[in-house]
Amino acid sequence: SKWNDKTWSCNTPNMTSAFPATIYIYAKVGLTYSSDTALQLSTLSPFFFKLSPSVKSIFPRSGPISGGTIVRVEGTDGVWLNSTLLSCFFGNLRVSAAWISPTMVDCISPESTQPTKWIVSVSDNGIDLSTFEADFIQFQDPTIHSVSPKFGFSSASNIITLIGDSVHSSDSVKCLFRDVNSDENVVVNGIIFNETALNCEVGENDFTS
Repeated sequence: SKWNDKTWSCNTPNMTSAFPATIYIYAKVGLTYSSDTALQLSTLSPFFFKLSPSVKSIFPRSGPISGGTIVRVEGTDGVWLNSTLLSCFFGNLRVSAAWISPTMVDCISPESTQPTKWIVSVSDNGIDLSTFEADFIQFQDPTIHSVSPKFGFSSASNIITLIGDSVHSSDSVKCLFRDVNSDENVVVNGIIFNETALNCEVGENDFTS
């Protein structure tokens, strides 16, 4: 259909394979379309039919409502083009995406005003979304009120309990310890008990000094 003298709208046919295509516009003559009136569009920007991946997995699957979490999206059964229109969608909210490979992109989670469960999808043309989506949960930023014990021995493993608010279950809970003298960071796995408590174990070899 014609929108104006410079813009046309066309619906693409359903294709079962991927290939580049040249687009033509045919003028209607009577009740038929005549190839004699075909107008070939510029081939400088060809149209590609391709298989678009379904979202296979995302990691991590949760993050704080403050946003800024780098979410890696993995696709299957197709390819994402390294396009300037490559985007991730958290619900209807569009954010930019970084192309890693034809089946992998990185997205940065948006800021939210409250805990939210997003449906994450990917588009490389700004219109068509991936056929399957994955859930990403944003939670209230956790806060830590107390640490027990206050000190431990560098020659042995130490179990440290953190008490706070909004400690949410996740498949990637980590505890970060920073040496105030050397700014060395040590990241260890955490074990969540409930929304107010978790344990972290620091081994005797985790700090180098």
